[in-house]
Amino acid sequence: MLLLIFGFRQANEFDEKKMNRDLEIARNILATLIKDSSESFFGGNAIEANYIAGYGVVFTIPEHLVYFHGGPNMVFSIPEPPQIEDFDFHFEFEDESEISERDREEMERQVQEATQQVEQHRDEIRQIRIQREQINMQVEEARRQAEALREQHRQNSSGQNETEDIVGGRRELTIGTSVESKSENVNWEEIMLTFMTDYADLIGQLQAEEKIVIKQKSPGKMLMPGHGSGVDDKKMSSSASISAEVLRKDVEAFRIGKINKEEYIRRITIAREEAKGKSADMEMFISIFDRYYSRDLSETYFIINQANYDMLEGYGAVVNVKVISPISKNRVYFQRPGKELTIEQKQGIEKDEALYQQFKAGISDFLLDYGRTLRSLASGDKLRLDIEIVPFSESNVPQGLEVTADLATLQQYDQRKITPEKARSSIEIKEKFRVTH
Repeated sequence: MLLLIFGFRQANEFDEKKMNRDLEIARNILATLIKDSSESFFGGNAIEANYIAGYGVVFTIPEHLVYFHGGPNMVFSIPEPPQIEDFDFHFEFEDESEISERDREEMERQVQEATQQVEQHRDEIRQIRIQREQINMQVEEARRQAEALREQHRQNSSGQNETEDIVGGRRELTIGTSVESKSENVNWEEIMLTFMTDYADLIGQLQAEEKIVIKQKSPGKMLMPGHGSGVDDKKMSSSASISAEVLRKDVEAFRIGKINKEEYIRRITIAREEAKGKSADMEMFISIFDRYYSRDLSETYFIINQANYDMLEGYGAVVNVKVISPISKNRVYFQRPGKELTIEQKQGIEKDEALYQQFKAGISDFLLDYGRTLRSLASGDKLRLDIEIVPFSESNVPQGLEVTADLATLQQYDQRKITPEKARSSIEIKEKFRVTH
């Protein structure tokens, strides 16, 4: 997973590289704590770790990291395989006899950076495949159990209810109506408290009022995509969640001995939220976002993974998405520094940078047109788009954009109290660049 730093301070006050390293280490620690507590957990690369200037650090544990327990009553669904972009990596080298030591070091650095990018994409694809394999194995186990239950039913005429249907092009097997998850055996509160007490102080540079937040999505029942026939959609699509947060000043007070552990734990807020329906307007906004920047509709960059969002109390909504250049084949060229680019490369760079400028300019108009439809957010909240960019390999396009709008501004524009120009100028757009180690 790529860690990017969102939000900026003065260069002499904030070390982005150090923050990126702190987040990576903290994310790995959290993944290890979870893995030690649950055999269902397959890895921590998908844990998101973001720094939001003025808010703090947010760790998000996605729901697919914990899988179903193969109990007697369960519902399984086999979704369509995800669409994954193909990546073409092309290597070009000069005659080695003409390469100086300095040039060789520069090429080695380029190779190392590109290899890291390749491994990142491979990790993402590998995790998706692992998830699919887990689902398929559990479905097969469910079918074996279904056959055993059929035989039992034939023998004792029990009232077990079972169905196997084709729903929306997917084969779905339903046995009973309840689903149990191994995650119920995971003590999420203990994991979060352990992280907060033993490791939270490893994250430096936070302001006193900024927070460290851990959010676990749906650690209760439904932790797989899809659902079975006869099961309430709302119950299956959202479940209980748990989060923990603490202020940086309290972490520091505990670290230097101003407060004891008992008092420190009292200052850690643990929140449990029972199943709620998803925000209808946020779901609609995400759907519009995905379609607006889809491959067939977008005239600039297009989305290559489904957008997702997080609701942060006291801040608003954060939408995460990845986009790719329509001309990018994800080629990576290695050549002696100073060598003239090919005509194809020059044309690709020029076109990609023009497309980026169009995308950057158009994202404000998208927010003005569709961000104002959000009614579930308060006027004091913010809507932020964290956009990771996969550009044409030789271009100087940044690795991403952070686009932030105040809901109050969007509402004023919706009510025609301010002009489009004023509304557009109030939207903050910051370019993001990968922080390398």
